[in-house]
Amino acid sequence: MGGHFEAWFLTLKELVAFDKYEMLFLLLLPMTGVEESEREFAETLVSEKLKSISIFAEQSDYIANVL
Repeated sequence: MGGHFEAWFLTLKELVAFDKYEMLFLLLLPMTGVEESEREFAETLVSEKLKSISIFAEQSDYIANVL
């Protein structure tokens, strides 16, 4: 198995640019690097996004805290 693999991360500011595209936002979330100083804002943002998805609504705060 050969090949080249390159990993990259989005900044929180870049992720927020996808805010109006709900599913794309959630798809890109695992590829986002969050600085410690941005953590509280990121948790609030993710929690609000998850509340809009019925399957995650009840656990949105818990899931957002796992960032």
